[in-house]
Amino acid sequence: ALPRPAQKKRVSVTRNSESFEDCRTKKQGVPQWHFKLRLWSKDIEPNIQAYWEAVKTAQYASEPPLPQSSVSIPGEFQSLVNYKSQDFVGRGFVFKEIQTFLQTQPNGYLVLQADPGAGKSSILAELLAKKYSSIKVQSQNETDNAPSICTYLSYFNNQNQGINKVDQFLRSMRSQLCQQYSLFSSTPTDRGTIEEFPDLLQQASDQLSPNEKLIIVIDALDEIDLSTQPSGSNIFYLPDYLPDNVYFILTQRRLSDLKLPYINRRTLDLSKYPTENHADIKTYIHFITQRPHFIEWRKKQNLTDDQFLETLAIKSEDNFMYLHCVFHDIKKWSLFITTRTPSRSTGILCSPLGTNGHEQRPPTQK
Repeated sequence: ALPRPAQKKRVSVTRNSESFEDCRTKKQGVPQWHFKLRLWSKDIEPNIQAYWEAVKTAQYASEPPLPQSSVSIPGEFQSLVNYKSQDFVGRGFVFKEIQTFLQTQPNGYLVLQADPGAGKSSILAELLAKKYSSIKVQSQNETDNAPSICTYLSYFNNQNQGINKVDQFLRSMRSQLCQQYSLFSSTPTDRGTIEEFPDLLQQASDQLSPNEKLIIVIDALDEIDLSTQPSGSNIFYLPDYLPDNVYFILTQRRLSDLKLPYINRRTLDLSKYPTENHADIKTYIHFITQRPHFIEWRKKQNLTDDQFLETLAIKSEDNFMYLHCVFHDIKKWSLFITTRTPSRSTGILCSPLGTNGHEQRPPTQK
């Protein structure tokens, strides 16, 4: 009798994207791999775009949200979170550090600091928008290593909109805490007091089981209006001592001289990770520039994919805001500078905003 032929097995090379079909009859001892690429269209450009969209989706598909985890995003911040989290890729090393902090500390403050445009706000927005699928916090008190149930509260300072005052923060925290944990407070509903905040945190902590965590994210500490706080007080009157299973994840610019609680505080300086930052920049460029209008623009400039990626990566100095401005202008077909090589000159789109926030205009091309 002839041996029964091995059945083809469909595997996901990019996790759940199912972009490839494994057509090998044997998994070992085969001199050549035999795969078929799944296509979405007869044209090259739509296939490239669909492939990278599938890869981004698959990044989270195999890691479902933690059971019963919840998110509190006040309405005034919802549009910002949606905007900042769209097209988000990379930053795995940051999420890993957050996960380690939550796993190893009973409570505390984790401060993410970086230069303007490095993506601090986007990291917090992604944390909220994806419901922590990129972070699996294991409880040290659970023998079966069951995932912790996380509740995230949020506050995004915005100096331009005047959302950066201590009374606004305390009022928002009071509202979110009372809503999440059905807490009682004698303070009128339209106010939040300095004395009440630590008490509300303790009340929330008292309701947490060993595998539950309360995590409060606050963005842009350097934009806070300190005029109403006494000199030397902690920013936003954050308490020095936190109850068990209560954590704060904060962001600020590097070299900010702000008064923060000193008990169980750790600072994560993103500038200390140049290799990881540069890799994330390249991933972001590759992800964005596989869309049809970017491919069309690149062809008109006689640029190869690798040349375009490398040039933008160098010019960006690992600054995501620079790239955001560049991509915005590419979409509008405007603003060029000339990059010269020994053999030729190449038109590369330049952002109207440099990394220092000042307007730049390239010289007129002849």
